Amino acid sequence: MHKANKQALVLGGSIAGLLAARVLSQHFDQVTLIERDALTEGADSRKGAPQGRHIHALLAKGYLTLLTLFPNFKNDLLAAGAVICDIANDVYWYQGGGYSVNFQSGVDAVFISRPALEQLIRQRVLALPNVTLRAGCAVTDATISADRQQVTGVTVQDRQTNQTETLVADLVVDATGRGSALLKWLTNWGYATPSESVVEVGVSYATRTYRRTVPDDQAKAWLSVPVAPLETRGGGVFPIEGERWLVTLSGYRGDAAPTDEASFVDYARSLPAQEIYELIKNAEPLSPIAPYQYPASRRRHYEQLTRFPANLIALGDAVASFNPIYGQGMTVCALEALALDEWLRAAVQSQQAPDTIRFFQAIGKVLDTPWTLATSADTVKARPNLLDRYFDRLKKVSLHDPVVKLAFMQVAQLLLPPSALVQPKIALRVLLGGWPRGQKEQNLKTAWQGS
Repeated sequence: MHKANKQALVLGGSIAGLLAARVLSQHFDQVTLIERDALTEGADSRKGAPQGRHIHALLAKGYLTLLTLFPNFKNDLLAAGAVICDIANDVYWYQGGGYSVNFQSGVDAVFISRPALEQLIRQRVLALPNVTLRAGCAVTDATISADRQQVTGVTVQDRQTNQTETLVADLVVDATGRGSALLKWLTNWGYATPSESVVEVGVSYATRTYRRTVPDDQAKAWLSVPVAPLETRGGGVFPIEGERWLVTLSGYRGDAAPTDEASFVDYARSLPAQEIYELIKNAEPLSPIAPYQYPASRRRHYEQLTRFPANLIALGDAVASFNPIYGQGMTVCALEALALDEWLRAAVQSQQAPDTIRFFQAIGKVLDTPWTLATSADTVKARPNLLDRYFDRLKKVSLHDPVVKLAFMQVAQLLLPPSALVQPKIALRVLLGGWPRGQKEQNLKTAWQGS
């Protein structure tokens, strides 16, 4: 692997920052992660990532990417207590008045809490000989050359001692999330800031864990997904490490998920699918109820800028954050890490300094599909066009047609592009209505009783 004999700084020790550090370790002599939170030895939720207490999905494309970045990572997951099963066969999905058909798809679903997954990735990254972590340090500013053409490092403050220090770097990666200071830095340096796309979602979450008494090989996951705009309540149950159920209830557009115990159970009972309520009504709770609010999906279009400082890039939620219900965030971070690797390799091959605008253009292509999938589902149109009506019908047909469901799932899991859903064999099944439901309701009851 090429080594640039230089220093890289990664701002933010979340999954986006960790995966960036993993890639940078192949290109730089020294990579330093700077994390604002003080970290513990256990898999605990960080203050800087309050969303970590709630259900997270690692999409199939993200899982495959992690297996590429970290050999034998599946063994790490299993040793940590993750539950890995078939996403089409072992996840029971209720939407639009019915349960989706279940079948063996060969596509893995990984169930593990966000803190546990982050800890596994951190352990792998920090085991690399040229990666170090500075936890409990806040980035107070970035430094730039006198001509304001290239970033030269950052200033950090130890949050315990309040001592400040300027760190020099040949590349700075901003992975600090939605609270990124990058827009402020660009304005202070006289640069234009990117345009933004914002889609209001107004979603609230309430989550708690319960004791799970069934073995991993019998554990199932349940999702009740509302259909906008008529339905505003949803929920999910995932099996996670520590023989626990992770239960998240969600509310949309002013219908807030409750945070007191009695209302939490009643809210679950109000869902059209009763399995979540049946599971938790007599289950032993293991945690308090944790709330979370997510107002809007937001994308900053850095790829549209024509001028940007050298030696500075951003990725993860600092560039785009998605409605968490679609579980895209961690997978997008993994794909952005691959784009980072390709960008640095291209610079080596061309024997030129890496062009930051080209990096943003590369991750812009990564973002296009998940952004379109998420925002199109969250945008309620008064007059849907022909394509909107087609995809609405496709979702309904996918509930009982395994061929359509497999295609839809592969697109949602970022394994295939959206164009796969308009291929002739899929379009014909959608237009004709697919296969009849058959015995799927009875099959679901049988599976539930077996759990």
